[in-house]
Amino acid sequence: MALKDTLERLRQQEHEAAKWEQDKPQLIAEWQQAIVKLFEEIRGYLSEYQADGSMSFSEGEVGLSEESLGAYNARQMHISAPSAIIVLAPVGRIIVGATGRVDMYRQGRVGEFERVRLLRVQTSPSDQTPRWVIIPPPEAGMLKTTGAQTPSWLGGDPRFIPLTKQALEQAIEFLLSKQ
Repeated sequence: MALKDTLERLRQQEHEAAKWEQDKPQLIAEWQQAIVKLFEEIRGYLSEYQADGSMSFSEGEVGLSEESLGAYNARQMHISAPSAIIVLAPVGRIIVGATGRVDMYRQGRVGEFERVRLLRVQTSPSDQTPRWVIIPPPEAGMLKTTGAQTPSWLGGDPRFIPLTKQALEQAIEFLLSKQ
């Protein structure tokens, strides 16, 4: 009986591995599309700054490699402001506790305490619409200034700030004012 169970378990693992290989291109395409939508949302939130000429946007491709997905390309965004460039760089799709991560930092300043993380989180395992949240560095003080309560869909984690126009503006202000 034990051998039969072991063989069944191994067959199941082999089947899951084959399915994962088939799902990789779909996961990568879905992640690439999520990044495009995020950048569209950010452009929308900051459109007034583009209209008045105080910010401009550019995008390009960046190569990524994840152990479980392999190598692929994704979009990267630069936000140009007076005397500074804010980079929005995708980190990866396979992230513990999230379905993707994009880091936002001022070009030339990439330290852990000088970057804002954007995480794509699901509210529940059955949720088909992940949402973006901001995780600022601890010293950013954004939790106090946004006045936002952590929504119940974030499980009460006070580090997560829903991505809104106000939260994005405060994150960029933090990055631009960091000396």
